[in-house]
Amino acid sequence: MTNTKKRNHYITRKFLEGFCDNDGRVWTYPKDSPSDPFANRPDDTAVINKLYHLQHDENITAVEDYFSDKVETPASNALTKLLNKKFPNAEEKEKLSLFLGLQMVRTPSYINHLNIEQSRYLRSHAHTLASNKEHFYESYKSFDPNLSEDEIEEVRQSMLTDEFTYKINNDYLLKIMLDLGSIIASHLLHMKWALIESDSNNPFIVSDNFMHIYHPKINDGFYKIGLGIKDVCVHIPISNTLSLMLVNNDQFKEGIVFNINNPPVVNNNSVELEQLIESFNKSMFIKCYKYVFANSNSEKLKQCFHSLLEMAKEFEKTK
Repeated sequence: MTNTKKRNHYITRKFLEGFCDNDGRVWTYPKDSPSDPFANRPDDTAVINKLYHLQHDENITAVEDYFSDKVETPASNALTKLLNKKFPNAEEKEKLSLFLGLQMVRTPSYINHLNIEQSRYLRSHAHTLASNKEHFYESYKSFDPNLSEDEIEEVRQSMLTDEFTYKINNDYLLKIMLDLGSIIASHLLHMKWALIESDSNNPFIVSDNFMHIYHPKINDGFYKIGLGIKDVCVHIPISNTLSLMLVNNDQFKEGIVFNINNPPVVNNNSVELEQLIESFNKSMFIKCYKYVFANSNSEKLKQCFHSLLEMAKEFEKTK
C-alpha cells in the first residue's frame, strides 16, 4: 500500500513563510485563548491529520501530491512576483487563482461549512421522502422485504423528527470541494488585482479562514456575500506587509500598490490605511475557525483579540 501522508497543510508552507518572525517561526493564536500564542516553523503550522480522510487510504497521498505538483508549484511564480510587489501575467494569474480557490476549500472552516450545508440538504431530502408514508413503505420493502411495518415506521418517524445523523461520504465531499474551488478560482481570476502594503508597525495577519470577502455597502456574513456581486472585494494577506486586494468592478484600476502615501479610495474617499488594516485583522480573527497566524508574539494583537472576545460575550448576554 502507498505510504500515506497523515498530516496535511490546509494552508501551505509556502504561503505561511510570509508570516514568519526573524527566527523563521509563525506565531499561532488560538481563537479561544489568544493570550497564549505559540510559535512553530511553517512545516508544523496549519496542519491537520488526514485532511482528505477518504474511503481508500492511497487516495490521501494522490490528492495531496496532485495539489502540490499541479496546483501549488505552478502558482509559485505568481505568488513570488506579488511578494516582490510585481503583478503576474494572465497565465500566472490563472494558476494562482486556482491555487487560492482550492486552498480556500481545504480550510477547516470551509469543510465544516460544506458538511453543514450538505447535511441540511440530506435532512430536507429525508423529510420529503418520509412524508409520503405509502411510497416510503414501498421503497423500504423493496430494499428489505423482511422488515415489518413497525420497523419501517420507526425509521420513518426518526427521519421526520431529525433523530438521524447524516454523514457526508468523503469521496463525494472531495468532489464538491474541487467543483467549488474551481468556481471560486474563476471569480478571482476575473477580478481586478491590486496590493496593499503595510509596515512593520501595522502587520497583516492571516487565519485558517484566510480569504476575507466584503462589500463597501453591504454588511453581511462571510458566506452570504457572493463573489459575483458588483464591487465585492476580496482581501487575501500574502505576508505580514502585503495583502492581495481583488475587486469585482471593471472600472477599478488594477496593478497598483497602495500604501500610506497612496491609500485606496472607497466611495470617492481615501481610506485611512491603519484603520483598514486593523479592520482586516479583526475580521480575520472573528471569522477564523480555530487559529490566527502572525509574525510576532504581539501584545497589541492579544489586546485586540481579547476585546473582541469580550464584546462577543456581552453580545451573547443580550440575546
